[in-house]
Amino acid sequence: LAYGLLTCLSLLGLRYSHTPSWAIGCCAGVEFFSSILWPCMTVILGAHYGTIHDREGTDGTNATNHSDGRFERGIYVTSLASRCGSLLAMPLSSLLIKWTQLTWRDV
Repeated sequence: LAYGLLTCLSLLGLRYSHTPSWAIGCCAGVEFFSSILWPCMTVILGAHYGTIHDREGTDGTNATNHSDGRFERGIYVTSLASRCGSLLAMPLSSLLIKWTQLTWRDV
């Protein structure tokens, strides 16, 4: 949660930046905090989906763990959504600047 808020603050700082060094610092902050968020999302998905415990006895003997694939699918969908969002953000932001009266800070 903290790194998500710091990412938001970095984006807000980028919106109000007036110098190139300030914009570079905010972009670096966004990249850094986003790189921290990805492993955190993986841990949260792992804790949420986890594994299935099959028990053959009441005393816990012959207990086996196996995954039903939901965790792997969750990681795949999260990764795919992140990549598609990044790929769409580049041309769409350029087209918004070109076709509208918005500045780069508004986009």
